Amino acid sequence: MPLAASTTRGVAAIALEALTHVGIAPGADGGSTTRGRGFGEAGQGVTAFVARESARVVAVSDVNGGVHRGGGLDVAALERQVEEACMAIERVCQAHRVRGLYS
Repeated sequence: MPLAASTTRGVAAIALEALTHVGIAPGADGGSTTRGRGFGEAGQGVTAFVARESARVVAVSDVNGGVHRGGGLDVAALERQVEEACMAIERVCQAHRVRGLYS
């Protein structure tokens, strides 16, 4: 398992346990919602893990902006869109022979 995956699972597992410890049911049936701040490698991993394991993700944001949907977001679709956008930026950087954020 890559280090980032281990880190994100650990962060998410601790957050979910903390909710349980203070009496908040973290499962989707418990009505829990969450938002992610930061949607880079670690932020995406934590958000995806929490979405799979428990709560409805209603918002994510990063340095460039954010999205919110009260009924919940399709985290997998957001991950695909971010990946496609990063790849597009890298193609432009390569075409202009400049170093991109992700290269």
